[in-house]
Amino acid sequence: KTESVCVVIFAFNEEAFIGEQIDSIAAQTTPPRQIVFVDDHSTDNTLQIAQYHLLKLKEKIGEDCNITITKNTYGKGKCKAYSLGCGLAKEKWICVAAGDDKLPPNYVEKNIEFLNKRNFDFCLNNFYVCDDKLNVIKIKNIQKFANDGIFYRNYMSGYLFIKRETLEKIIPLPDDLQFEDWFVNMWLYE
Repeated sequence: KTESVCVVIFAFNEEAFIGEQIDSIAAQTTPPRQIVFVDDHSTDNTLQIAQYHLLKLKEKIGEDCNITITKNTYGKGKCKAYSLGCGLAKEKWICVAAGDDKLPPNYVEKNIEFLNKRNFDFCLNNFYVCDDKLNVIKIKNIQKFANDGIFYRNYMSGYLFIKRETLEKIIPLPDDLQFEDWFVNMWLYE
């Protein structure tokens, strides 16, 4: 059974990782109802690999999952790709993931359970430091950083799971941003 979740993936030259990212979405215990993939004019095989894996995902999940693939005609940057992808999301919940991310198997299910139980609009999750083969080297627990200078130490990342209506207040992101996660997370912390 799919859930009212959209996974937004934005990528630029992520051919080494994008297949595993999409396969991690296909492996969810509760699959998303929508996936939006934004390729920011990659010059490698990111788009072709993503299309292949998204087709396999569609075969697994079935008609309950709507997939949108879009490619910028010229590189607009991560922030524009982020805004474009989030703007195409139509479900109640949005999971934002970069092309080199990999979701744990019960990520969607656990986040929905957590957010609904507490009536929260968003949560940031732990993130994993990985090698170039996506093998976990270290787990970073965001909660540990909350009272330990999260901005000072530059620990601003992790997966974002957010209500669409909340994210709509943030996007489109400003044109001059270099790092989307800093802006979004600081906005959410206010």
